[in-house]
Amino acid sequence: MKSRSAVSSALALGALAVLLVACEGSGTPETSAAAGDSSLASMTVPGANASTVIEPRDTVAAAPDIPASTTPVTSTKSPATAAKPSTASKPSTAAAAPSTKPTTPAATPVSNTNPTPTPTPVTPAPVVTPTPAPVTPPVAPPVTAPVAVSGVLTLQTGSRLWFDGGSSVKDWSCKAGKLEAMVVTTKAEAPSAIVAGEKAVASVNLTVPVMSLDCDNGTMNGHMRNALDAKTYPSITFALRSYDLAKSADNVTVTLSGTLTIHGKSLPVTFPATAVAAAGGALRLTGLYELNMKEYGVKPPSLMLGTMNVRDKVKVRFDLLLRD
Repeated sequence: MKSRSAVSSALALGALAVLLVACEGSGTPETSAAAGDSSLASMTVPGANASTVIEPRDTVAAAPDIPASTTPVTSTKSPATAAKPSTASKPSTAAAAPSTKPTTPAATPVSNTNPTPTPTPVTPAPVVTPTPAPVTPPVAPPVTAPVAVSGVLTLQTGSRLWFDGGSSVKDWSCKAGKLEAMVVTTKAEAPSAIVAGEKAVASVNLTVPVMSLDCDNGTMNGHMRNALDAKTYPSITFALRSYDLAKSADNVTVTLSGTLTIHGKSLPVTFPATAVAAAGGALRLTGLYELNMKEYGVKPPSLMLGTMNVRDKVKVRFDLLLRD
C-alpha cells in the first residue's frame, strides 16, 4: 500500500509541476523538453526526492499487484497527457510578436495655401485701322518735243584753236594741229539764223587730240605731252549743254555752258563767244577761256633744268569757221 500511495503522490506532484510550468510560459530546458515530448522515460520533479522516479504510464497501468476492482485509480490519463499544455493556455506567438505589416497612415487633408487667383479681366486693345497714305499719282515728266535736226555745221579751212601761256623766262604758245567738231543744227541755213539772233544749234562736241599740239619747239612739245599724259588721256574735249544769244548791231554775243575734259578730269565751264557772218555764208565764232591746269591735275612742265617754270594758268583761244 505504501508503494502504491507513493506512486500516486508522485503522479500528482508531476502533474502539478507540469501545470505550473505551462502556466508560467517558460521553464528550464529540462522541464520544457519534458513537457513537449511525452515519450521521455523520466523527468525530474522540483521539490521531490531526487531518487524518486516517475515511471511511464504503460508501466503503471501494467502493475500486477494493483487490483482494478479494490483500489480506484485516481486518474487513468498518463502523465504525458496531463502534462501536455492546453492549446488555449499556450501564449499566442502572433499576439506577442509585433506586427511587421506597415500601417498605412491616415490621409491628412491638404490645405491649399495658394488659392486659385481670380483671373484679371483682359481689356482687348482697341483695333487701330491704319489710315492708308494718300496715293499721289505719279507726275509724268514733261514731254520734250524731239529736236528736229536740220543739218550739221562742219569746220572750214582756217579754223584754229591754241593755248597761250607764260613762264619764268618767256611766254609760249601751242596750237592744235587737228580739230574735230560736230555741230548739229535745227534750222536750215543755221549760220544766218544765229547771226540774226535765233537759236539754231542742238548740240556741239569739240575734240582736240593731245598729240596734235605743236609748240614750235620739240623739247616743249615733249614736256607738254608728258604733262597732259597723252598716252593715257589722248584727247581734250568740250560738250555743249546750253547757250544764250544776245543780238547787237554788229554781232551776236553767245554765252556757252558745257563740260571741259582735260587729263581725264571733267569740269563745268561757261565762257563767252562772238558770232559774226563770214564770207560764203559761213559762221565765224571766236572766244577765249582761261583755265588753271592744276584744277585738272596737270603739273606744268619745267624746262632748262628748272630755270624755266611754266605758269599754271593757260588761255584757250579759238577762231572757228562753220558752214552747213
